[in-house]
Amino acid sequence: MLLYYITTYAFSKVHFVNRPQKWYNYKMNLKSWRRMLKNEFIDIDGNKISIYKNLEENKPIAVLFHGFGGNYFGLTPLGFELSKKYSIIICELPAHGKSSLNTFQNIDIFRIFYQKMISKLSNFGEIHLIVGHSFSSYFVSDDEISKKIPTIIINPVFEPSDSFLAGMKLLNKSRFLMIFSNLPVFSPFKAATLQKTWSLEANKNIYKNMFLCQNSARNLLAQKLTIPIALDKKVFETDNYIKIAIIGDKDGTVQPFSEEEFRKNFPKSDFHILENSGHLSPMEKPREIAKIIFENIK
Repeated sequence: MLLYYITTYAFSKVHFVNRPQKWYNYKMNLKSWRRMLKNEFIDIDGNKISIYKNLEENKPIAVLFHGFGGNYFGLTPLGFELSKKYSIIICELPAHGKSSLNTFQNIDIFRIFYQKMISKLSNFGEIHLIVGHSFSSYFVSDDEISKKIPTIIINPVFEPSDSFLAGMKLLNKSRFLMIFSNLPVFSPFKAATLQKTWSLEANKNIYKNMFLCQNSARNLLAQKLTIPIALDKKVFETDNYIKIAIIGDKDGTVQPFSEEEFRKNFPKSDFHILENSGHLSPMEKPREIAKIIFENIK
C-alpha cells in the first residue's frame, strides 16, 4: 500500500493544481456513492457470487461485469456516472473479488452460467442495461440475452494484439508466472501498460483499483483456468445483438482498429472510439462512456 500512496501523491502534485475544486467534488461524490453500495451474495448452482448494488426507486437496473483479474471497484467510476439514470448492480466474476473459486474453461458453459446469473438478478427488478468490460464481453455477447436486453461491451479483445496473446500464453503455461506477475510490486507497471489517460482522476482510480485487486494464489490459479477462453479466436457469438462496442484508440491488448474485423464479430453493433484511452476505459473515461450510453439507450 505504501507504493500506492507514494505514486498517487507524486502524481497529484503534478496535476492537482489544474482543477482542485472539480476533482475534490468528484472524489467526494464518488466516495459517498461507493459507501452506499450494499455487498451481498447470490447463489448460482452452489457458487456464491458477490454483488454490489445500489437500487433506487423508479430507476431501471443496469448490471455491470468487470474484466479478467478485476473486481467490483474498477467499475465504480462508471457505475457512479450511470447511477444518474440507473440503479446499479456490479457483479464479481467467479474466482474474483469475494466470489467463490469455481470457474470455467469453456465459454459455452460460462454463458450458461451467465444466463442463470441474469435470471437470478432479475429478482431485484427488470434489467434494462448490461455492460461487460474486457473479458466479460466474451459471455455478455450471448445471443439470447443481448437480443432481449440492451448490451454494451467496453474494450472487447476481438482481435488480440501479438503482445496480449504472448502474455496470455505464458500465463496459461506457468502457475509460477501467474502468481509472480501479480505481486503488488508490479501493479504500477501493469497500470502504466494498460492505462493511456493520464489525469489525476483516472490515475487515482486505476492505481487504487490495482492495489485493491490483489488476489490470493488460490484466486489467481482459479482465474488462470479461464485463460483458454481468451485464446479462443471464435469466442464471440457472431449472432449476438450487442448494441454498442466502446473501444479505446490506444488499447494495447488489440490490434489497431479495423472496422472489417470488428464487423466479423459484431455485425449488428455500432461502435464508438474513445480518444486517448487504453484498456481501462471504465476508469479512464467513465463520463464519456456514460454519455454514449445515455445518448444511445432510451
